[in-house]
Amino acid sequence: MALIKCTECGKEISSLADFCPNCGCPSSEFATKSDNQGEIVVVTEEVVSDSDNDEMVENQKENSEETETEIETKKSKTPFIALTLIVIVIAIIVVGFVVIPYSNASEHYKNGIGYLESNQYYNAYKQFQVAINCVSSNYTSDYKDSKSLSVTCVQKLIDEKDYELAFKCITDNEDIAKHITVKEDDYAELGDFIDKRLINAFSKDKNSAHNDIKACYAIAANNVLPNNYGNVKAYINIGIYTATSHAEYGDDEDFFISVSSALCDLLENNSELDIIKRILEQDSLIEHFLSGETADRRHEDYGGECISTWNDINSDRQFFIHGIGNGGCSRIGSWEDYDNVDNGSYYTIKNATYYIGFDDKTKEEIPQFTITINSYNNITVASCSTNEEMTMTRRDFQNLW
Repeated sequence: MALIKCTECGKEISSLADFCPNCGCPSSEFATKSDNQGEIVVVTEEVVSDSDNDEMVENQKENSEETETEIETKKSKTPFIALTLIVIVIAIIVVGFVVIPYSNASEHYKNGIGYLESNQYYNAYKQFQVAINCVSSNYTSDYKDSKSLSVTCVQKLIDEKDYELAFKCITDNEDIAKHITVKEDDYAELGDFIDKRLINAFSKDKNSAHNDIKACYAIAANNVLPNNYGNVKAYINIGIYTATSHAEYGDDEDFFISVSSALCDLLENNSELDIIKRILEQDSLIEHFLSGETADRRHEDYGGECISTWNDINSDRQFFIHGIGNGGCSRIGSWEDYDNVDNGSYYTIKNATYYIGFDDKTKEEIPQFTITINSYNNITVASCSTNEEMTMTRRDFQNLW
């Protein structure tokens, strides 16, 4: 059977039809019009036998089965690929965080053993600490016996009285002080070392002072020196004051004013503590001590005026700091060599010695007098030219008004 187009309406109809079922045009006219138009459109319809149809169905089933097999294969491969990726990631993590760090730790540990055997204790300590840090950033883990060997290194330095290097180690890791011991015969020498370290610490900036004091505090707080020995209690207080002020104040001057205030309170109740007096005589603290300035009473609160004055107990001579570093407004009565004090452009105190200076830089600063702290309320002032001394007492200037 073939299909032809109706020449009248253009619809496809059977070639066996007598007329177009759509428009009623007789089929006899189709051939005539087609001949006139030179065109006959014939559409053939393929007749499929039952056997061919069965074959097509079978082929479709096979194709469908192949497709399902491929899908199942892909599905079965997906978990394997994911598992492989996970294994690769884990391997990278293990190599990066275990294999390499432990390999590095092993190398530093080996170096540490070498230094220890050659009595280079500080270098050995550093290598053991690096080995620990390779496997534990917060010191919670150990590499072999690196922690105990670190203690051994510091103990060797203490025994050999190499306190400078021992304290560098303890500053780096204060916990080591918990395991250190000192022979009783060495108490005095170690105490002298700590005294000097504390005094020198306050000739530096805030951070340096804090770092230098940490080891001193650790030694005292962990009873490496007995609690009732020498200045040990003062060491503990100084360590606490310094750590607290360091955490509270970012500015160097605020830090030193805070420490000075705390040390003055300690000295006021413990005038026998010479270590506190020597510390307060350091450049970073002495002006605050002399002026009476504290964390709660600042010069700016009083229009830049002094807070404390110092008065000779045997005369009307007076000495005072009129604003920290604000120009030479200090004087001592009628001492001849102090006549220039009020005439200076500025003053400065260095190494517990009072100087006047001049804007004219061709003139050298002139030392006027030395200052020795006897107690919170008592100082000794000595002339740089005559060596004459006088004892002066603190007077709260602001409370006079």
